[in-house]
Amino acid sequence: MDDLSGNINYKTLNGDQQQNKMVLKNTLLFLAFYPRNTLNLEIDLGYGSGKLTRNFYGYQSYYITTSNISGQVGAQETSTTGSNMMIQVLYRIFGNKFRFEVGARWSDAPKAFSTEATLFLTKINDAVTPASIGGSGTDAGENAGKVRTMGIELAANYDPGLHKGWAVQVPMYFAATGTDAEYRTDGDTGSESIWAGAKKGNKVSYIPDFMISFGIGALYKKMSASLDANYVTEAFADGANTSTNADTSGTANERFGKIDGRLVMDASFGYQWSDKVRLFSNLKNITNETYIVSRQPHGPRPGLPFTAMAGLEFSL
Repeated sequence: MDDLSGNINYKTLNGDQQQNKMVLKNTLLFLAFYPRNTLNLEIDLGYGSGKLTRNFYGYQSYYITTSNISGQVGAQETSTTGSNMMIQVLYRIFGNKFRFEVGARWSDAPKAFSTEATLFLTKINDAVTPASIGGSGTDAGENAGKVRTMGIELAANYDPGLHKGWAVQVPMYFAATGTDAEYRTDGDTGSESIWAGAKKGNKVSYIPDFMISFGIGALYKKMSASLDANYVTEAFADGANTSTNADTSGTANERFGKIDGRLVMDASFGYQWSDKVRLFSNLKNITNETYIVSRQPHGPRPGLPFTAMAGLEFSL
């Protein structure tokens, strides 16, 4: 569902301040079909309705004089309704899988607020992983079996500055994803694969349970600033879900184990010097958090440490 609105402010011949309003509302029902005999084919159908409402302050007659203008003005409203349809056909070339998503979206432009939620479900029958840990080579890879992923995505945006008419805009956002990803069969993969030792019910490698992002900003005349944070829970680096750095045979191997959870915060500042010149600075990982982002291809790989950058942007 989409809700769009716009206003035009103006003065009448009498000098009165008036406003024209336009509101567009759309509602769409979306369905997806997956033919059994062609697992890579997806057919999507959509049907919905829309309503356009126009509210304007005008004159009832085109013949206006100084003697009759006071009796001619008045508010008028018209609305138009209609339906819309869509269809699309997709063909996937990346393996056999089933994917389903359903969600809702709501926005309130006068209050500078919007939010949405999405539920998703993905089933993969043949999850293929490269046999080479470096991602190179000419082999066809190894089949890790069936994988099921489901979860929810949430997002919200709000600007109290716009809502309450402050001199400073204060945009804020929040986004979160909760994922339950697990192997549905015992995997048949090599000892160096990221899915090595996968068993039915184990968590899928490198997929955290939760990812959360949030931030706040400030815009005042030519100046801007923002603070952003990203939180990720821990994940396993192998299909066996080992907590120690040892492979499925018990041999020490830094490619196995956990990927640590972390909270990383960034900041940015800007100043619009002129129409064509902008000064900016970006600060990454301002708390200098130490964390591992991967254990492939040859052991732990660290995340970006504290980094600062500043410069000028020129518009031609």
